[in-house]
Amino acid sequence: MLALAAALTAVVAVLVLTGNGQHQLRAEFTAALQVRPGQEVRVAGRVVGSIQSVALSDGRALVTLGIDDSQWPLHAGTTAELRFGAAAAYASRYVQLRPGPAHEPALPEDALLPQADTITPVEFDQIYSTFGPRTRRNLGGTVAGVARTLSGHGGDIARDLTLGSPGTQRTANMLGDLGMDPAALGTLVTAGAQTVSALRATNPQLLGLVSHAADTFSVFADNAAALQASIERLPGTLSTTQHTLAHLDRSLNGLATLVSDLAPGAAGLLTTAPLLTRTLQTLGRIGPLARSTLERGTRQLPAVTRLLDTARPFLPALSRALNRLAPMVACVRPYAPEIGGYLGTWQGGPIDTVGHFGALDIIQTPVQPGTTLTSAEAVAQAHGALRYAFPRPPGLNAGQPWFQPQCGAGPNALNPNLDPEARK
Repeated sequence: MLALAAALTAVVAVLVLTGNGQHQLRAEFTAALQVRPGQEVRVAGRVVGSIQSVALSDGRALVTLGIDDSQWPLHAGTTAELRFGAAAAYASRYVQLRPGPAHEPALPEDALLPQADTITPVEFDQIYSTFGPRTRRNLGGTVAGVARTLSGHGGDIARDLTLGSPGTQRTANMLGDLGMDPAALGTLVTAGAQTVSALRATNPQLLGLVSHAADTFSVFADNAAALQASIERLPGTLSTTQHTLAHLDRSLNGLATLVSDLAPGAAGLLTTAPLLTRTLQTLGRIGPLARSTLERGTRQLPAVTRLLDTARPFLPALSRALNRLAPMVACVRPYAPEIGGYLGTWQGGPIDTVGHFGALDIIQTPVQPGTTLTSAEAVAQAHGALRYAFPRPPGLNAGQPWFQPQCGAGPNALNPNLDPEARK
């Protein structure tokens, strides 16, 4: 009887723990600032669960994740990364999972991802400490020079940028998706460094381009008359302001009501006050350096003027090219995670002891080169070892195809009987 009661108790416990359709996975991070239960767990940008609890264990943050049945089981090699959700944001944080290869062993219930398999992001208040004094001075000078150059010409620049906004926005979205893969991002950074080296080799030509850019700032200087006209209209503006202040007392009652409504939210600012204090202290220390950097940047403005003047004639052509590029980027964007994964696999392939070669795994298929079988016949004879997809929709390898009918990768792309090349 005791054995039967114990068995029934175990069955009831399993049903209670797993009846909600979620499985537990623990992840160990160096820190988990602003991470709370209820925040999302994502795979390839899609929500697959939520954070159940956050605890402190031996000086490290232990985060328990609830994973939906649709994504379980995960396999060995799975990694987890804390993501902000937005630049310098805290409320929208989530955990990004990268599942391990399907051929690896499945992770057991309540498995632990050690700290070696997790990534903790750098907090906003730690960014300033990454720059040395010389870098801060140079960056400050550049920012100051650009600010003075573009002051008063926001309208002209906005019109130019608006011409190419569709293609630029979609390109930015695709690069954001690619940034979710650190290995792929590292590949892009390496390629960027090689590009900079190549530009350095063409330094004489760049000097000529900068000299032409200085002429652009001369055009900006010609607009000083517009500023003078604005100053002449200042007395009328001040008169209008005087009448506005005369009626301000009528709005004080409404202002008092607004202050009362805002009072409860003021308590929430206490949680961000320490971070803001450290940020302001850091800004106070780098203030003198920023000023000297701005002065240096001002001396470089004539060269930047000539550069902008040279680039202006090319903006309309660039706008038209970006507009034509927009639909192409929209079709390529859903493949960004898979492209990034491929780049990461290629960079991490086997190499010899001195790094002379890389290797790419080749998958053997049941269909040999030169076959006369149609796609439907080949799939039928493979007995489940071959799957048809043309064109291939993104997410197919993960078993979650994301159909793109506008790009030709709709549901029909998985039907071998509808192969568009069957009659060729």
